[in-house]
Amino acid sequence: MGSLLRENRFRKTGLCPSSQTLLRYHRHHLPIADHVLTEIHLEICDFCSAELQLLTCDRTSVDEYCLVDAGTILEISGKSC
Repeated sequence: MGSLLRENRFRKTGLCPSSQTLLRYHRHHLPIADHVLTEIHLEICDFCSAELQLLTCDRTSVDEYCLVDAGTILEISGKSC
């Protein structure tokens, strides 16, 4: 039962920043207040911390994708996001 509770907590919630916000945080493109709030959130949210690592693991390929809020990455060939 304990492992089931842990599994249910590893998910994106309404309190989580969007994938776009996580990338802007990583690139230092957020206003300072939003940067600080995102940093605090990342300290307590394992899901968003893991998502940020996945989004930034290959910095060259991130620009080739459009992101949707659900955390899904869609490949766009030759189109601007």
